[in-house]
Amino acid sequence: GGGRAAPMDPNKMRDPRWDFFIAVIAGPLSNILQAGLWAILFRMVAMWAPDLLLSSAFLENLLFFGIMLNLRMAFFNLIPLGPLDGHWLLGKFGLIGLILISQMIARNGGPNFLGMLINPPVEFLFKLFAGIKDG
Repeated sequence: GGGRAAPMDPNKMRDPRWDFFIAVIAGPLSNILQAGLWAILFRMVAMWAPDLLLSSAFLENLLFFGIMLNLRMAFFNLIPLGPLDGHWLLGKFGLIGLILISQMIARNGGPNFLGMLINPPVEFLFKLFAGIKDG
């Protein structure tokens, strides 16, 4: 694996906005599709030949890693950094998604991730500006 980012020029596409979006989302979606195919194989073997799955560490590992590797590649590719697809995808939709997901989790009793990120510096600066001392 010496994979490199494939450069794309949206200006050379017929419909730059949508064609670029389709080209960028194709990588993670293809990994998720491949993980689904590996999962179907895993379930078929587990259902029809469970003894084969249990007796063959190679087959079990092949199917397991077929699923895991593709899921990891899909979500790794969505990290919003540099040449990864997430740089463009999550850069556009990430803020909206972060706010909505954080609020849904918080409403269901989970931690408020957005609040955890924003509240400490806000509280620190509020206390500093307002002259409030800890203690």
